[in-house]
Amino acid sequence: MQQRPRSGATAYSVTCFELPSFTAGRDAFDYELNRLLAEQPQAILFDGAEAAHLTETGRVLHQWAARTHSEQGKPLFAVGSSGLGAQLSLQFVSAVICSPKRGC
Repeated sequence: MQQRPRSGATAYSVTCFELPSFTAGRDAFDYELNRLLAEQPQAILFDGAEAAHLTETGRVLHQWAARTHSEQGKPLFAVGSSGLGAQLSLQFVSAVICSPKRGC
């Protein structure tokens, strides 16, 4: 999906991670996300409909941010509802508290 720029605006490459990808299982979810990331979009819209979809979105954004930061030294910018922020917080706490170094 390509967004058309407004007059004087810059065009961005935007793709959508759609609802069927959430319901196909974790392996299919990860495969589809990696396929979309290979296209190097500037933005990905996550179209989920349930709390479990938000949990998966938080999981992959946390992993993606960690990988992007470690490989490129760049942070990941995410925009979403308070639910997205809550899930990212849970993912962060889980990663810090239950890291392999701590034996979780």
